[in-house]
Amino acid sequence: MNISCKTRWQRTILPGWQLTQITTNRYSEFHITITPLSGETPTTTVGRLVKWVKENNTTIVRNEILGGLFYHDAILESLEKGLGTLDWPILWTQGSQEIDKNLCGINIMAVKDIPVSIIKYGDKVVGRSFHDGYARHLLLGNLYPSNINAARTEQVRDLLEQIEAVLKSALMDYLNVVRTWFYIDNILLWYDAFNTVRTDFYKKRNVFDNIVPASTGISGSNFYKAAVSAAVWATQPECDVFSKKEVPSPLQCPAPCYGSSFSRAIELASPELKRIFISGTASIEQNGATAHINDIDNQVELTMRVVEAILKSKGMDFNNLTRSIAYFKNLNQSSALDKWLLKNKVDPFPTVITQSDVCRDDLLFEIEADAISTESELL
Repeated sequence: MNISCKTRWQRTILPGWQLTQITTNRYSEFHITITPLSGETPTTTVGRLVKWVKENNTTIVRNEILGGLFYHDAILESLEKGLGTLDWPILWTQGSQEIDKNLCGINIMAVKDIPVSIIKYGDKVVGRSFHDGYARHLLLGNLYPSNINAARTEQVRDLLEQIEAVLKSALMDYLNVVRTWFYIDNILLWYDAFNTVRTDFYKKRNVFDNIVPASTGISGSNFYKAAVSAAVWATQPECDVFSKKEVPSPLQCPAPCYGSSFSRAIELASPELKRIFISGTASIEQNGATAHINDIDNQVELTMRVVEAILKSKGMDFNNLTRSIAYFKNLNQSSALDKWLLKNKVDPFPTVITQSDVCRDDLLFEIEADAISTESELL
């Protein structure tokens, strides 16, 4: 395939607003992180997003809302009033109970000048899909177990089977999944049991013989009071010049070494851009043990060095980040990330900071990140 590539990258940074626009030969892709301004109400924050979407005539394909469920109805009503029927996938998660009345931030991904399909499960909108010229991408959210009264492990199995059913309806299967997000209520009580169910499911679908998805597993409650909620990115290559592969972490062992079934990072690459999904990353040593117990500054230091090493291994740095979520066990310690950025002369990147328990009680910080480079190895 002979391709003339004219991919362009543009970033706009304003108070409470970070926008990254990627324009390829075929379409434009927008990644936006919105955080509340001082004294701003949650509906006013949403109003800034609504205004931009309408003015730019874009289509939302992915939407995360992080913060208190106290504002759930008001924010969704504001979105619907401004943009019409909510026919895109929304994943809303609240970490700790202490942030019940805090809107921490909103991440959206939107596209323009490309057809987008709506994906439903029954009568519920759970995803959108689009073709970028090299692969078909399916972005799912708003995923919850069918029976929220079942045992926790049964809810996980139900949710994974539901994801599989949605993929099948879109002519994909679980082997197309490259990234997952699992928000697990009271994670410290049953993360091992969650992993057992996920691992069993992956073994039966031969996931370990292919690409194990990157993933985040973090504490998070949801509006439906289910034990777990999820979002998914699945990709189906449509030509030989598109690739997807696991990216190992230079500073950490593979997560399956200590019983957690995910890859540290996944790369998607075409002649026009390279996309990296970095899994939820925390202060874990090469042998899988927690490092720097009770030391937030050094946990942030190690975690960020791990992320930096993954980025560098693919020719990127923090300037390539288009989206990230920083999870603090104690929100009062979030200044540790600002201190690290200042100390290491790293420019602020798009991030939502929220409060959540990490998968181990002695982990104080976790970050996940997406990055895009317009200098693909396939050029």
